[in-house]
Amino acid sequence: MATRKRPIRLTSGEVDLMDLLWRHEALTLSAAHEAFGKHRIGYTTIQTRLNRLVEKGLAKKSSHRPA
Repeated sequence: MATRKRPIRLTSGEVDLMDLLWRHEALTLSAAHEAFGKHRIGYTTIQTRLNRLVEKGLAKKSSHRPA
């Protein structure tokens, strides 16, 4: 019997972050935080949302650091 995959659900904050990633293709955590405005949202909140997107298979982590 075939198993049915559940749809991936995103919070509104995750959708905003995905929109940013789609527009810029790749961003560092610092760059994403800067794009949202440092005072609008916390650095660790962006980090948590990025980690959740990675867990959901919608984003990837990279050890490559831009020069």
